Amino acid sequence: MTELRIGDQLIRFNRETTISAYSQIQQGGADRCDCSGCRNFALQRNSIYSTDFRDLLNTLGIDWTKEGEAVHYGPKGDLHFYGGWLYFVGEVVEAGRGWLTCRTVFSTL
Repeated sequence: MTELRIGDQLIRFNRETTISAYSQIQQGGADRCDCSGCRNFALQRNSIYSTDFRDLLNTLGIDWTKEGEAVHYGPKGDLHFYGGWLYFVGEVVEAGRGWLTCRTVFSTL
C-alpha cells in the first residue's frame, strides 16, 4: 500500500488492485442510466475534470470514465450541478478537517 497526503488528509491505497477492479467494469454509472442528467454528464465527462484532478485519479489507479454513480442536483444559474463517486482500494488514515479543491497539491509519501 502507498500513502498519499492530499491537503490535510492521509490515505493509504493500492493502485494495482484499483486498476484491476476498474478493468472489470464495462462502463460508468452515467453510461448505464438513460435519464437526461446522466446522459448530459456522460457527454460532458471529457471536459469537466481538471488536469490536477485527473492526475490524482491516475495516481490512485481510478478510471475517471467509470464513476460508480453520477448525480444531477439541478441547475445553478447557467450551469448544472453534479456530484458522484469514484472509488479506490485503500483506506483513509487521517480524515482531515474540510473539503478540498482540485487545486490541492498531493504528494506520495
